[in-house]
Amino acid sequence: MKILFIDGTAGFSPDRLESRPTGGILTSLTLIPRQLARQGHDVFVASVHPTVEFWRGVRYVPLSQIGELVPDLVVFNRNSIARNSGEHFQRANPVVKIWWWLHDIVDHRYLADDGFKAADKIIALSSYQAWAYGDFYDLPEQKFVCIPNGVDKAVFFPPETEIDRDPSLFLHASAPV
Repeated sequence: MKILFIDGTAGFSPDRLESRPTGGILTSLTLIPRQLARQGHDVFVASVHPTVEFWRGVRYVPLSQIGELVPDLVVFNRNSIARNSGEHFQRANPVVKIWWWLHDIVDHRYLADDGFKAADKIIALSSYQAWAYGDFYDLPEQKFVCIPNGVDKAVFFPPETEIDRDPSLFLHASAPV
């Protein structure tokens, strides 16, 4: 299977990951692609890194060069998912699967459009995240797959206090934290 991961993270460079890894990028743009490549998949990671590199079984390709790829699965990281991107890959391969890999707390300011609605699967990092994105964007629960990352439930699902808090307040209020 040909799998393409897309991310628009500024400054991402596969050659720095050994010395300066970063949380979600380390997992979604290196560890998981590397594991999939070990299983025999043809794996590409598109990012803002300026040159093509083959690193540990994965091809890292500049965003400007992904137009020629015809993947079987496209994984849009964070808020890089957009309608025109998904449609481009669907024209090239009508049976392509589109997945959306979440990283952050729901923040409506970063999505270009409603391209996320075309996602076949949405990967959340906690049940809170699946609930919050599902509620905020009106997405069906069955689209979500949860890969827990150790989100602190005491923060996102606080115990009962004398103040009855609306859990939706965390959607935006905790983003700067």
